Amino acid sequence: MTRKAELGSAYARAGKLDQAREILQEFQHASITQYISPYDWAMLYAGMGKKAETISWLEKAYQERSARLANLAVHPQFAFLRGEPGFESILARMNVPANLRHPAPVSAAVSADTAKIHGKS
Repeated sequence: MTRKAELGSAYARAGKLDQAREILQEFQHASITQYISPYDWAMLYAGMGKKAETISWLEKAYQERSARLANLAVHPQFAFLRGEPGFESILARMNVPANLRHPAPVSAAVSADTAKIHGKS
């Protein structure tokens, strides 16, 4: 389901929310009979810009000791979570150095694009 999570995230970021929601529904249906990594859920929700859901699934991934969290502090998919207490808490518990845990300035162009994607322009 990893590739599906990435595809759903890409759809959401591209403004193709119907396709992203279809993949979310696939996840919800598939999860009845099969394991889906919390990291995959987090990836999908991150693309949709849903902070609370993303952090909740990242917390579950942390509890499972998912190796996929290794680049969490610098992964661009999760940059919108910088400064969020739940996200920062996960990074701190992972012993990520403080200079990587604190919000870094994001260029105005990236911020504007992200706002458009998430309907905040």
